[in-house]
Amino acid sequence: MSDDLRDADDEERTSSYDYYPILCRGDLADASAVFTAQSLLNRHGFRVPTDGRFDQLMETVVQHFQLSRALPPSGIVDHETWLQLRKLSDTEPAPPHNPPEST
Repeated sequence: MSDDLRDADDEERTSSYDYYPILCRGDLADASAVFTAQSLLNRHGFRVPTDGRFDQLMETVVQHFQLSRALPPSGIVDHETWLQLRKLSDTEPAPPHNPPEST
């Protein structure tokens, strides 16, 4: 890739998505962004602890969410995943995706 194209890609990635960084398992740099993604997943009915850690469970939940939105199940919270996470309106009910535990 030429330096010009690489610079343009880097500029687009950082300038457009500063508040929604790409997140993947093991990310420790931006716990607040992970927390935001976890909160949005929970609003969509995909249950994950909101602890700011991107662990194996979080990756699996992201993959299930991506599959439900016809996105490639990478387990990485990328731009397209952020867009889908942010689409939930306040009036749209979040369907449960984890069955209730039997007692």
